[in-house]
Amino acid sequence: MKQFARGLAVSKLEKLNYSFNQIGPTLGCRELVQGLKNNRCLQELDLSGNLISPQGCVILSKALAANKHLSKINFARNPFQSAGCFALLTGALKNRGSKLTELNFEDIVVNDDFKILVDKSFKLLPNLRVIHGSKLTVNDLTTYSLKMYAPTGTPPKRWLIAMHQLQNKTNRPLLPFLIEADMDKDMKLSRWETTKALELYFRPLAIGLAPAELQGLLKELDPHEENEVKISDFIENPYPKPGHHKPTDGEESRREAPVGHDDVDSKKTSSEATELWRKIIYSKKASEAQK
Repeated sequence: MKQFARGLAVSKLEKLNYSFNQIGPTLGCRELVQGLKNNRCLQELDLSGNLISPQGCVILSKALAANKHLSKINFARNPFQSAGCFALLTGALKNRGSKLTELNFEDIVVNDDFKILVDKSFKLLPNLRVIHGSKLTVNDLTTYSLKMYAPTGTPPKRWLIAMHQLQNKTNRPLLPFLIEADMDKDMKLSRWETTKALELYFRPLAIGLAPAELQGLLKELDPHEENEVKISDFIENPYPKPGHHKPTDGEESRREAPVGHDDVDSKKTSSEATELWRKIIYSKKASEAQK
């Protein structure tokens, strides 16, 4: 392992698959850190299935805090659970020059503390995607995921449209779950609060929300990555208007497009519906508290 680490330090490789090489629980991690700290070329690294322990993750986190060239690291199917994930992500967040865009913890069950850390990580590393939890097979994704309700192609608000379709098909509204998660009662949720509400909503439906689908939905709801999701965005009609087109230069010079009554009525209706649900949920909570 020492010879490998020395070679890695000066290697010109951009991608390395070092999965299932039993570098854990900790001994191989110490050697690997030295190689990763000095490497200047490696961009993608696969360390899945290496029996790495939580203590090994603490050691490896030093490499993530120092390396400014890695963009994707796969830690899937390692037995370090939430503690290891927490240590590795914390190390990455200490690195202000980090180029990381993906940390893969597939098939590793994590707790709420780690999910909160993921939520906060958007402020420091807005381009970082953190994958965790069970990995579904291709057949599972086709049959049981949100994808089956999404329109084909890549229309705007594809995953919001899928959520509307799902609610219509199952007759199960999402809004009560979102309002329940709104601890500040300001009709806004963080990405973590939104994810938590979605998990509770999906649980009895036997429908999975794949990591890519969740990230796509959050990107539609929080396009500027401000860690703020408006509950009203789930209520407004996500479908593109029929016949909508971008005006030509000639049309633009002749007139300014007025705000349509349909747009005003639609926003007014969705706002009223949201406010009504909010009052119902909060009055129910108040009644339960009095009992």
